Amino acid sequence: MSSNQIHNNPVRSDPTRLAFQDGVARSAVIRRHVHGHLRATGESMISLAEKVREIYEARVQLKHRELEWSAHAEPYRRLARNSEKLTRFLSADSNTYFPADLEDALILALPEPTRMALEAELSAGRGMLAVPISESSENAVRGIADMMRSAAKVLETMAPVLADGRIDAEDLPYASDALNAMEQMMGQLTSLHRSLADVVMREGAEGDGNIVQICTRRP
Repeated sequence: MSSNQIHNNPVRSDPTRLAFQDGVARSAVIRRHVHGHLRATGESMISLAEKVREIYEARVQLKHRELEWSAHAEPYRRLARNSEKLTRFLSADSNTYFPADLEDALILALPEPTRMALEAELSAGRGMLAVPISESSENAVRGIADMMRSAAKVLETMAPVLADGRIDAEDLPYASDALNAMEQMMGQLTSLHRSLADVVMREGAEGDGNIVQICTRRP
């Protein structure tokens, strides 16, 4: 499943419900996910910064670049300076905004499932649903595994909510994590739906008549 391409589908929900809509900046959400990834995986800032730089320079033409990465001849100094640059952006005390192209490169540098979790939360904050575009049937099949992991996350985050047999105001401390997990799973499920619907529609139009014509409402 290609996660660098995202459909944003409107969702019928209150876009103010997620944590970062409660006065928390979008950049703070990105920082939270990035630092969570670094803690969970042990990846160094130098390694992440190099991935971000490579993606940024591959996607942004030279004349449009807002950032200038180090071009020092000594590799270690170059990597260290780029790491320092990214660290400044990711500092909790930083008031530096993320240029849009840097934000894209940073998100794309994250591995799954962190990347999709971040995409889901950012999209949901705008009242949208992040849906990965499946470019092949193989990717769609692999997406089932991603969806099953997301389903497990939904169950995990909902466990404390349902522990007392009801959903009420006492569950507010758990609501953000549970909603984020649901948004991520909904996006993956919608992507699988689109892949299957595409096959049905294509084979129904071009096949030998053995495919039942199914009218699907695109999400």
